[in-house]
Amino acid sequence: MKLLLTIVLLTAVPILPAHAQKRRGAPPNVALGQIEAVVRDGFGPKVKVESQSGSEPFYLLGDFNGDGFSDVAVLVNIEEARADLKGHGVKYVNVDPDSRRNGLQIDPLSHDSHNCLGIAIVHGTAAGWKAADPAGSFMVYECFSSFRLIRKGQRIGRGRGSQGRTPVPKGDSILLDLETGGTALVYWNGKTYRGFGIRGGD
Repeated sequence: MKLLLTIVLLTAVPILPAHAQKRRGAPPNVALGQIEAVVRDGFGPKVKVESQSGSEPFYLLGDFNGDGFSDVAVLVNIEEARADLKGHGVKYVNVDPDSRRNGLQIDPLSHDSHNCLGIAIVHGTAAGWKAADPAGSFMVYECFSSFRLIRKGQRIGRGRGSQGRTPVPKGDSILLDLETGGTALVYWNGKTYRGFGIRGGD
């Protein structure tokens, strides 16, 4: 009887491939020092990691550009670093859903500053997102209170004030809780990051 019960339990538990198990589980904890080192090396010493206390994350791990390699997105303060971003090869991208320049690379010095937070995004390679030579370094900037990961293929529910066609991201996306009370999605469309309004705010 015990043998039969053991067989039933084993066959009832799905055996997932290693990559599926990793994606379904919670992201591993990464030391603050590792995050700070990646930001410092890729974006310059004036970009400051905004580590937060409590349950709100200050970084997200995902595959944002859909190439199969792990990427990282980090909350940062860039107020003293705008002039230095170009020198580090960072692509500063407009992700304002209401802007005609949504998805375009812009000059960080010309972008209106509201003392909000930026998101430093590093595209990893087969060597990982902590590698010395990442596949790409991007900066997006918006006034938001928190962010979270939306997995590729996850349904994008739309609310009041959302306009235009629902995008189909190439990889995982970032959902922003805006300070206006609205929400917006930051996603990779195959060439660049864009913003999409999920719910309008005040």
